[in-house]
Amino acid sequence: MIAIKKDFSKDLYEIYFEQRTSREEFCEFCNFIRNNKSISRILNLVFIAPNGVKNVEYSNITGVLNDIRDATTHYDKVNLAVTVCRHRESLLCSVFKKLISDSKIQCEHFACLKDAIRWIRRCNNNNSTTHKNVG
Repeated sequence: MIAIKKDFSKDLYEIYFEQRTSREEFCEFCNFIRNNKSISRILNLVFIAPNGVKNVEYSNITGVLNDIRDATTHYDKVNLAVTVCRHRESLLCSVFKKLISDSKIQCEHFACLKDAIRWIRRCNNNNSTTHKNVG
C-alpha cells in the first residue's frame, strides 16, 4: 500500500510505502509525481517493513523523484536506466527493482523500466565482451 499524507499547515507531503506495494499502486505513485509540479514539497519517503520497522529516505529525494518523473514522462529507457544506476542506494529505486523482478508488468512505466534494465544488462555485457576482445 502507498499512502500520501499532506501536512496542510506546511503544504508538504510524506509518502509511505508498505512492503507489499503492488505494481498498480506504484503506477499511481508514478502518475502522482508526474502530475505534481512541486516535487520539492515531498518531505520524505517512508518505507515500512513487514515487522513494522520504518526506514525513512531523506537524502536527495527531490533529485530521485525528478529523474524518475522525467524518465517515465517521456518513456525514455536510457534516462530511466541511468536513474536506477545513479540512485542505486535509494530505497525508492530498490522498490522499482523489486517490482520489476516480481512478475509480468502491465503498466507502461514498468514496461519502460523493464526495458531499461534489459538495456543496462546488454550494455554491461557488450562492454565486458569488448574489453575481452581488446585485451
